[in-house]
Amino acid sequence: MLKNWWIIGAISLIIIIAYSSFTLFSPKEIEVNQRQQIHSAIADFGNLTDLGVGQVEILSDTEIRFLITGGQAKEELDNNLKKFCRLLITYKHLQVSDQPFELAYQHRQIPAISGNYTCKDDS
Repeated sequence: MLKNWWIIGAISLIIIIAYSSFTLFSPKEIEVNQRQQIHSAIADFGNLTDLGVGQVEILSDTEIRFLITGGQAKEELDNNLKKFCRLLITYKHLQVSDQPFELAYQHRQIPAISGNYTCKDDS
């Protein structure tokens, strides 16, 4: 009788080890860390102080806000957002969903200096 319980326990232990090994070492899809890709795009964008950007806030996986230091014309700031959008689009693996990026810039002290841009892949 004692021998039967040992066999049942050993078989269940082998099943548990086999199942956990299978789930632990099975190939999983690589998750794209979207914020890491955004950080890479920001680094590739260039020297932020030369562009008039004091700080970049990543508000979510699709919302990015540039806090500007001032001194740039609105057209230049809008063009910088469009350039950054094209840079984000070049990261093909970044577009894991169809949701567009919401890019914005604003000046901390002067609320009139602000702008928004919806960045989506139109191709």
